[in-house]
Amino acid sequence: MVDANHHIFNKMNFKINYNHLIKQYRKLGRGDLDEFCESYSFALHIGQDYDSPESRKAMFSEIKEYLLEEELKRAI
Repeated sequence: MVDANHHIFNKMNFKINYNHLIKQYRKLGRGDLDEFCESYSFALHIGQDYDSPESRKAMFSEIKEYLLEEELKRAI
C-alpha cells in the first residue's frame, strides 16, 4: 500500500511507502521504535528538496503512529 496523498507539514512534502516501511521495520526495527523511526525518516530525507528538521519530525511522528497501530493490530 502506497499512500498516494502527500503529507504537508509547513510546506514540506513527502510520501511514505507503507509496504517498504513495514518490511524495513520487520527486518531492522526490532529494537527501539523511536530510534528506528528517526533513522528511517533521516534516510528518506537525505538529498530531497523537502529535507528540513520540521519535515523529518513530521515523518517521524507519522511513521511512529502507523507502526504503533500495526503492532496493536498484530497483538489482537
